[in-house]
Amino acid sequence: MAAAANYKYAYSDNGTNVGDQMMKDTFTLTNASPQTPVMNRIIWSRLEHMVRQLMTKELEKYNHSMTSDRSGDGSALEDGRREGYIISGPLWLPRRVFQNESKDDKTLYQYEYAGFGDPPVLVQVPTHFFKVIFTKSTSNGDLDKFAAFVVPNDSFEHRDEVNLQRDFLVRLTDLEAVTGILFFPDNVSGNHDMLDLITENMWMEDNGSNNKGGDPQMKGNKLLASATKMTKGRVTSAKKKLRKLKSDGEVIPKHFCAGERCDINIKIRK
Repeated sequence: MAAAANYKYAYSDNGTNVGDQMMKDTFTLTNASPQTPVMNRIIWSRLEHMVRQLMTKELEKYNHSMTSDRSGDGSALEDGRREGYIISGPLWLPRRVFQNESKDDKTLYQYEYAGFGDPPVLVQVPTHFFKVIFTKSTSNGDLDKFAAFVVPNDSFEHRDEVNLQRDFLVRLTDLEAVTGILFFPDNVSGNHDMLDLITENMWMEDNGSNNKGGDPQMKGNKLLASATKMTKGRVTSAKKKLRKLKSDGEVIPKHFCAGERCDINIKIRK
């Protein structure tokens, strides 16, 4: 296990994966991940602030109105209440793509990440960090709103500005593939294609526009998380599910970033 002294390196800040209130009870090395100062202090902190704002407004909108809205017999209308969840964690994603020189000419992916400490006890530095947010109904558990983000743990030397929505928003299935985590298996009912289609609607029309100039950091972020658009088959399946939900009068999950609520530019260098 790494000692506290191993974290006293200029490379990183000791980023935590919870908010301010919970941080007081969980501010330990087991809940700390090494993050670059630029990523931690400028980008990750702004993402956390935006997420807290979105979640607070969403829960207050439903839960406050339901507390004051009573039915004829004086019982609270629980149908409209929402629960909110925020899940964060580290990722180790490939840094480089290359072709195998053998006859099969397969595409290979190379992992590369830093470590620090005193061998053999080393702290492995994540290449990326993710954050998933969602709300669900307290009455039936149906998914209400969702969003997923992946941020490179970089110094962003080649960027003067980033945008939380265009640069870091990812599809849920891509994130689940690289983490091995099913974030809400009981609340989606096999509609992951539909959620991915909703996410793609949040992307810019030109999915590669934020990579102009050959920025290796942003290309690395798109390596596994949202590297390409959905296939036509998946899009057709997702649209069919959306039409069925509408015809059945079911609630269709919404994206937290709808209405450009995540379209926030962050200045890295003035």
